[in-house]
Amino acid sequence: MAQTFEGIPSRSVSNYNLRRFCLTTLFNLGFSLRTRQVLREINLGSQAEFSFEDGLEKLNSRTRGLKEKLSLVDAIDKAENELDRLEKLGWSLVSIFDATYPERLKLISDPPVLLYYKGRIPFFSSLGSRSSVDRLRDDPRCGRPAVGIVGTRKAKAFGKLVSGNLAYNLTRSGIITVSGLAKGIDGAAHLGAIKAVKDGAGEVGAGVAVLGAGLNVSYPREHFDLAESMVDNGGAVITEYCLDTQPHKFNFPERNRIISGLSDGVCVVEAAVRSGSIITANLAADQGRDVMAFPGRVGDSLSDGTNSLIRNGATLVLGSEDVMEAIGRTAVWATSGNTIDSLNGELSHDSSKLIEVLQEQSDQSFDELLESVGGTPQSISTSILKLKKLGAICEMPGELYRLVIKA
Repeated sequence: MAQTFEGIPSRSVSNYNLRRFCLTTLFNLGFSLRTRQVLREINLGSQAEFSFEDGLEKLNSRTRGLKEKLSLVDAIDKAENELDRLEKLGWSLVSIFDATYPERLKLISDPPVLLYYKGRIPFFSSLGSRSSVDRLRDDPRCGRPAVGIVGTRKAKAFGKLVSGNLAYNLTRSGIITVSGLAKGIDGAAHLGAIKAVKDGAGEVGAGVAVLGAGLNVSYPREHFDLAESMVDNGGAVITEYCLDTQPHKFNFPERNRIISGLSDGVCVVEAAVRSGSIITANLAADQGRDVMAFPGRVGDSLSDGTNSLIRNGATLVLGSEDVMEAIGRTAVWATSGNTIDSLNGELSHDSSKLIEVLQEQSDQSFDELLESVGGTPQSISTSILKLKKLGAICEMPGELYRLVIKA
């Protein structure tokens, strides 16, 4: 079947949609950042007011650095060629004007017009819905929160362990992880998310990797298999760059705004003061996202960046629970893969009773559980801790406990 654009095969695409796609494709084929303003001016989202010829003329007259004037024929040829190649590769494309484009990414000051992707772009929750925890849990269509995990390419073993554990636990808690597929901290985060999926937490998939090159350009080469594994485990690899775009140095700061733009917050694990990870943290702050950092040893160059972020107001985090608290979320989407029946042999009398109580009445305080279950405060505390680790219950705002495991 032919490649589709907004559900219409490319060879029979409507004149309006094809022309709109031509302009957005031309943007990705070499126009400057000022083109984004032009695209807004020419009302690409409004079919009634859309004029391809007028729009093309504006692009030619308003954009500097263009070596040649582009005709309608040139534009259509380039657009059709790109669509044909995507079709043969089995990959996809989404425009900022499409319903499937991540809504939160539209809110940043400089959103990408096109996203090329392979795999499955997860359904992100809308920003600003943090108070609607019950609605988000009860209606999966409301989407999922996301956390960006970034750090140095020259990560130490401990930094990789921290990154992998964070991604693993966040994925098990139903939170999408986003990173950049680079060596070091990024790669460890992607591996952690993949492991969580393989261990049964497949609801949000293996997260998202954002590239600084074309989708068909493997960079770094060592992570080709990692990218394929993400796709195979329900994740996605995405980029704003057209096919064949090489990983130029200046692509990565632009790429970083997408990592932060897709996320509720960004957590930095090991980074020098002057690094791409700090750029991502600054972008996150500018976009109104939460900025978090894992502290490191004083005097260590790979800890100077994270320690500086904390000193300047970033949230200090030591684990996934700190991250979830920082972004105003709780592990209400826990997907441990366990069921109540599968845990029966592992639970104490108090733990089993606690689950029964929460099945009858959700969101209970420690004192209410103590009264209903009986036992001692120490035994109830032990049961709560064990059930949280098993992904059976989670702590809600106000120190209330909720059952999240399936029956």
